[in-house]
Amino acid sequence: MFGSGGLWLIAHFLIGNILASRITYTEDINATCAGYVRKIETSNSGDGGGSFRYMYVSPIFNYFYDGERYEAVYDDFVIGQDSDIALGQTVPIRIDPRHPEGIMSPATKHKGAAVFGLIMGILFLGATGFMVYWVLSGNVSDNDMTVEWNPIIENAYNEEEETVPTEPTLPQVTDEWLEETFASTISGKDWYVETATVASYTTEEDGYIVTFDNDTMMKAMVHTEPKVGDTFTVFYMIVDENLEYGMYYKALFTYFTEGEGEYTGSHTAYQG
Repeated sequence: MFGSGGLWLIAHFLIGNILASRITYTEDINATCAGYVRKIETSNSGDGGGSFRYMYVSPIFNYFYDGERYEAVYDDFVIGQDSDIALGQTVPIRIDPRHPEGIMSPATKHKGAAVFGLIMGILFLGATGFMVYWVLSGNVSDNDMTVEWNPIIENAYNEEEETVPTEPTLPQVTDEWLEETFASTISGKDWYVETATVASYTTEEDGYIVTFDNDTMMKAMVHTEPKVGDTFTVFYMIVDENLEYGMYYKALFTYFTEGEGEYTGSHTAYQG
């Protein structure tokens, strides 16, 4: 997966960006701006700290090509709320003559994205080579388990032997351990704990975005596939600016699922 991803990044960003005007968008024509299309994309921080919204915009272009009238937008929208092309303005654009509704975006011309993609592709290929070497050298066992992504689960492992304790007891999650482990996140602020049930989830590149059945709880990124109805013990802080809306004001900073731990501290749910 890393190897194919690296090759795709190199091909997509290097050829797709740098050579797009020579290979794909080869026809210059004039077009008139007849309006605008805007869209919003939301990106979650991944640590329960909320989400970020990005605005993208493209003019709607009217133009004729080979006797046919087209109305189309950029193939890649530009980040921003407003376009630099005025309504009714006629400007030159580059289109794909094989698919005349395809318009080259100004974002395609940015070499920074191509360089970044090239670097990431090389890193992915390097990671592929390292993993192949690591496996072939016999350093990977079927018994290996990576738990560093969740400190609560990692805490259940024996620190000296890095094996699961033989006693069938759940790890004890204390207030002291939480405040020490997440000191930079908590920073002396009030925090709370309660149970939350999974209402739905979506699959993302880095894991799964969980929506809880309580709309006061922000969505959260988890790294193992949940099930609708799963119960999470969630630890969170309050986002004050969201309190006035009465929803999405509980920002999760860690969690464990049923059977992964037992909270023994004194904190309770937020009583607003």
